[in-house]
Amino acid sequence: NPFGGVMIFDDIKSLKYSYFSDSQGNIPKDVVAISKNENAVFFGSSLDGLFKYEKGNFTSYLQNNQFKEAKIRMIKCVGNDQLIVATEFSKVYILGFTSFFLLFSYCFPETIRKWYFYDDQACCLTPDPKPHKKGDD
Repeated sequence: NPFGGVMIFDDIKSLKYSYFSDSQGNIPKDVVAISKNENAVFFGSSLDGLFKYEKGNFTSYLQNNQFKEAKIRMIKCVGNDQLIVATEFSKVYILGFTSFFLLFSYCFPETIRKWYFYDDQACCLTPDPKPHKKGDD
């Protein structure tokens, strides 16, 4: 959106959407990653941290002090209760959450530098993994 803010499309065929102006506050800007589960859509911002969009409302985990990393690079939902978050400075977190609160946050060691996906699933969190196909041991 060239005017700032976020457009959430409710019906992509008819291009029906809800617009959230960035002047409202608590709206993600500079979005670099989006991931969804059955309950919510998560947005990672390169400057404003982690956001959740659920039931027509945005929640900023940075603004409510539940997750204090501001510079997000990648996010990936794992099921309906976990989220993997990679930051600009090579930290990788696994976050557990309910509808309202983050329950836990685990940060992988600083040695992890790359995050790989296979069939749209996080599959390898190691310094320099060699990609492999399913069934290879």
